[in-house]
Amino acid sequence: MATQTSSDYGLIPPRTVHVGTNRMSGNLIATISASASDENFMFPIPPKCVAVGGALTGSVPSGTSGNLVFKVGTREDDDAFGTYTLSGTARLQTRLNIYAPVTVSTSDDVVPYQRAVIVTTNSAATSTTSYSLHLTLEYVMPGNA
Repeated sequence: MATQTSSDYGLIPPRTVHVGTNRMSGNLIATISASASDENFMFPIPPKCVAVGGALTGSVPSGTSGNLVFKVGTREDDDAFGTYTLSGTARLQTRLNIYAPVTVSTSDDVVPYQRAVIVTTNSAATSTTSYSLHLTLEYVMPGNA
């Protein structure tokens, strides 16, 4: 399993406004080979926030056969925000499958005191495939859900 980091990871500190909805987003262009499993660090979010929505967009080059499966979550729960499939013949544009608020658990002794949102990629594609992803997560701070 390889670990990759979004090109803009850590450039913007996690937003922690206590009134209204916060949003963080990240972009990733990566390559995965058949049957690989990669962790892609997209962006950090504050501890103990409550995820309420978001969106995922992805694409692969035309002519790619097979599917890529993405789990969106954190290291503690890699599919907390859903599992999505990107077909080699279509683009993926979807809202995250968050039907009830999801609290992001974080230990009080974690340094830095934040949680990374990761996309775990599992490939069923028949050849080495490049793909691009854009992930946006909407969350509120504790007490505002």
